[in-house]
Amino acid sequence: MENQEEKIIDTLQSLKGIKPDTGFTELSRRLILSERQEVTRVVGKKQWSIFGAQISKTVVLAGLAVLIVVGGGILLNQRHSNALAKTNKQKLLSEAQSLNFDIKVKEVQYFNQSAENVTVALNEAFDKGKEH
Repeated sequence: MENQEEKIIDTLQSLKGIKPDTGFTELSRRLILSERQEVTRVVGKKQWSIFGAQISKTVVLAGLAVLIVVGGGILLNQRHSNALAKTNKQKLLSEAQSLNFDIKVKEVQYFNQSAENVTVALNEAFDKGKEH
């Protein structure tokens, strides 16, 4: 085991001494230097103020859009409920007008008289039941 480890260490140390070809080094250096380098700029106060103004406009426009959507929804809901209430009133009135209220006064008097007769008969039967 130690023998293998020593071989690996020797191989790695011998690989440390490998140097690239001078042609490869020159070519790599030219490629790296020819690449466009991006420079990070420091943002000034003026640019921050423009950025802040753009953010403010965006927030205001988003707020207005939300108000328009919510307000429109509320208005549509109110109009819909008013129209629904009107149709319900109209339905009820038409149904009430179509009902038949042909109750005759004589029939009412008959039902009242028969209720009195039943009450008297029940009272008499109850009183007779007590006597027995």
